[in-house]
Amino acid sequence: GPVGLAASARLSGASVTWTAPNNGGAAITSYLVTATASGQTTRTCTTSSTSCTLSGLTSGITYTVSVTATNSAGTGDAATTTVVPN
Repeated sequence: GPVGLAASARLSGASVTWTAPNNGGAAITSYLVTATASGQTTRTCTTSSTSCTLSGLTSGITYTVSVTATNSAGTGDAATTTVVPN
């Protein structure tokens, strides 16, 4: 999956960056970023770049942020990290 995943806190959100994984010769067509926390609304972002900003998160709660990459071969393993929005 994506490497070097980092999520930095923003006001009610998070800025997420990563590095493209080895794609096995098939170009990455999209990334899906998901932020989840118990009892909170799941927020997602789909992008073809290697960064995205999630909004609508609840301040002070730890979210698990995962990123998956999809190409013609399918969707790879997720990379995960955590973030606590401001």
